[in-house]
Amino acid sequence: MILASVLATACGSETPQPSGAVSTPGVQATTPRSPTSTEAASRAFTSELYGFELVLPSRWQTRAASTPWVSGVLEGRCPSDWDCFEDTTDGRTLAVAAIGVPENTTLEEWQARIHRSAPDFCEDSDPPSETTLDSERALTWTTVCEVEALKGIKLAALHGTRGYMFLFISPTTTSLESDQAVFDSIMSTLHFAAR
Repeated sequence: MILASVLATACGSETPQPSGAVSTPGVQATTPRSPTSTEAASRAFTSELYGFELVLPSRWQTRAASTPWVSGVLEGRCPSDWDCFEDTTDGRTLAVAAIGVPENTTLEEWQARIHRSAPDFCEDSDPPSETTLDSERALTWTTVCEVEALKGIKLAALHGTRGYMFLFISPTTTSLESDQAVFDSIMSTLHFAAR
């Protein structure tokens, strides 16, 4: 699949989805936390399909995935089967999806699968760096797609029987340090639903 045109397409700007715990088959909903003073001016989002919640700055728009992610490979910047979030002021986007993986899948195997699905015109950093997400191991790395004037931060995680992928994309005109600060701030609010 040619990904150039998809990478260039930003998230849709649909009306923000309502927040709150949502129960879906196979996923127990988490109890919503009382917002801190910082979060009060922010927007909470609970993923119906992918079993997580996070808090976004108020200027970010949200679009919930309309169908499950069945390919398990990168499909562009904000495909319809990923939860998508867009900063309306600077063009940064965050897309999140998850798919079932075999029980014995390691985090390294999951990250390598995602790494192999990157488009040829993008250059990923290697090896990935160790990090944590909601107190669980995760792997993160960066990518640069010069032909599209885009760069990104990628994060792979496993939770329960699912492999998760987080894709934070921004214009190459923003600094990686600034991108990392925004990404880390959002990721620090993420909580997986109990499994």
